[in-house]
Amino acid sequence: MGEHLPKRALGGAAGYDVVANQVVTVEPDWCMSHDNGAPIARTFKKIGVKNVWKPERMYLSLTPRSPGTFQRPRGEPQGSP
Repeated sequence: MGEHLPKRALGGAAGYDVVANQVVTVEPDWCMSHDNGAPIARTFKKIGVKNVWKPERMYLSLTPRSPGTFQRPRGEPQGSP
């Protein structure tokens, strides 16, 4: 049977076969964050981080608030935004 995706991905990035429970250090292809970046940036500044790791490889996801603030008008179908 083939390997699981995490083992293949981490092994490929590390350049060798990996096994379960092994600690593997690799450089990420992308770094993802969310729209709550200001508090995170303050935390990184507190610990002395001066700049973002490879800003061209950052992905910032703008997520809607939860619960949503949109109020659906009475009688409007459920599938409408």
